[in-house]
Amino acid sequence: MTQIRDIDYRAPLDPRGENRRFIDTLPAGIYSGFRVQPDGAVGPGVLLTNDGVRIEETVGTTVEVPPGHATMNRYDLIVCRHQYLEAWPNPPARFEVVQGTPSEDLNPPIPELPEHNILLAYGLMRPGETTWSYVFHASAPLWMRNLRQEGDGYHVVCGDQSSILARYDRDDDNALKIFVVESGTVSDGALVELNVPSLTLDGSGIRQLSEHVNDTMTAHAASAIPLTDSAERFEAGEVEAALAELAGEGRTDQTVKSNADAVIQEATDRANAIVALQSYVDDHLNDTGGAHLLSAIMAGAVTGSPFSLDAGSAQEALAAVVGGLNDRALKSGDTFSGDVTFQGKVTLDADDAEDVAFDDYVYFRRMVPPCAAPSDGGWDFCCDHGALRVGVNNRSVSIPIPNIPGAEIVSVGAAMQNTDTNDHMVDVRVLKSNFSVDLADEEQARGNDQTVENTGLKLINYGTRDQLVTAMVTDDPSHDPVPQSMEDSDFWRVWIGDKMAWEGSGSPESWDAGHLCLKGLKVIYRRKKLLV
Repeated sequence: MTQIRDIDYRAPLDPRGENRRFIDTLPAGIYSGFRVQPDGAVGPGVLLTNDGVRIEETVGTTVEVPPGHATMNRYDLIVCRHQYLEAWPNPPARFEVVQGTPSEDLNPPIPELPEHNILLAYGLMRPGETTWSYVFHASAPLWMRNLRQEGDGYHVVCGDQSSILARYDRDDDNALKIFVVESGTVSDGALVELNVPSLTLDGSGIRQLSEHVNDTMTAHAASAIPLTDSAERFEAGEVEAALAELAGEGRTDQTVKSNADAVIQEATDRANAIVALQSYVDDHLNDTGGAHLLSAIMAGAVTGSPFSLDAGSAQEALAAVVGGLNDRALKSGDTFSGDVTFQGKVTLDADDAEDVAFDDYVYFRRMVPPCAAPSDGGWDFCCDHGALRVGVNNRSVSIPIPNIPGAEIVSVGAAMQNTDTNDHMVDVRVLKSNFSVDLADEEQARGNDQTVENTGLKLINYGTRDQLVTAMVTDDPSHDPVPQSMEDSDFWRVWIGDKMAWEGSGSPESWDAGHLCLKGLKVIYRRKKLLV
């Protein structure tokens, strides 16, 4: 007998000996990782080749994906190719694609796995695609006990021991199939055919058990259930025959027969009772009168706010609900508290638009640009400052204020700028006129002007970039507002005069024009009405 041992103590290291100790000990295949993506990316992993060489990739790699056929489907194999050679340098393992044959079939043939290749996965390439539509990963290696694989067959090592083979079947949704050879049924070294698994594990659990549980015929037939009959009351040996005896066959004068007759009579009586009950139910369901009137249905009391119901018939409760809703709908002056949400269109009566209002004043503002002043007002528009600057010969200007009927005007602020080297005094007045007079009559129109507010002279210090001169009241909450109502026939305006020339010691020509500028008006309004 020739004996081979791997590896003896202090024996010289031999790479073939190191590798071959895994042969017939651990099956070749993937032990972890090597997940393949549709674009050809291969993750890290560990596998064992048929030569017993352990291949480990600590970093992922990529295989080139061959493009799909124009009109046909194709299966490709993604493999790791390696052959042990007694050569230096050692040949590296290569990750490649074994391209399949295009086919018009939706399930094309899978290529044969070449020698010295370990299957990682196989990908389905659809027509015209550049990446695999589906990637099916290879099954884990076989698990064997007391078996030796030779080619495509399996031999039992010791016939007096049980043999087990576990493998994944990719043609059966990767179900785990376990094959068992019972001990003492074959001799040592016998070739066995492992075609029918003893156990199959899939998504339902143990398939054989699930099939047995779901079998409504053979597996659970009464004829397949043995009968022990320890009291020796039956001649039958299985449940089916025993049931026949209970029905009267085989026995005619024992207690079992009379019991069987009583059971049959009881079943008949119950069936007749069910028929009668069904008749009563049908009569009730088909009754369109008193049985289904609301007055015949009782309802319990319901407490709540603002509605509640007393106990009584459903008819009375419905009448109370309708009456309450009608009374509620006719009420006016109700106050809603909390959030109220309207969905869809809300239509208000146009005749009552004046009555839609807030419970307190809502303040809002309008900005009047300096360009709103008349072009011949005596002040010039300054492009550099974006403002009106005072002229030499006319040191006052009037600017119209937007009239909003239904609102009240609270205050008007004039933003001034003084770029002179001297202080200026300005007079800001809020005026209104009424369109009801004849404006063609200059004296009458002039006499119609009404001074609503006169600020008096306000000092604008020289070098002031922005100073707000407010007429009427300020928007400071500490002041009580003195609002003025705005009517349809009113015309509102602000008059601003530069008093430097007239109040100072010099003449108008002694001061440079263009140093006092108006940058705009800020008008504060308030309203209660929703529509103005």
